Amino acid sequence: MLLCAAVLLFASWGGFLKAPSVTLALVPAFFLGLGTLLLHNTLQVHATQMAPQARGTAMALFATALFISQSLAIAMGGWVVDRYGTSAIFAVACLGGPLTALFFWRRLAARAAQP
Repeated sequence: MLLCAAVLLFASWGGFLKAPSVTLALVPAFFLGLGTLLLHNTLQVHATQMAPQARGTAMALFATALFISQSLAIAMGGWVVDRYGTSAIFAVACLGGPLTALFFWRRLAARAAQP
């Protein structure tokens, strides 16, 4: 799921960079939602397994980290858009989203390979 998410995130943000009109940006927007769903759901499932004895606390920390990181990304993204335009933020997201998915994919693969 994470590899599929990385491909969808990369292609979708790249599609936003190349979309000649708002109407044609609807297609990458659909696939961006699908890629985000794949990434988020995988992370959420693993968050429930972080500390089975304290699952509620683990999920609360996961949600807190998610919402704080989204808030910081919006603030930083606004700063980038003001100075460099929307193409810059799409380029950052085109690399950042897939790299995040690949990072977690590698971590989970390494964890699964341990005896």
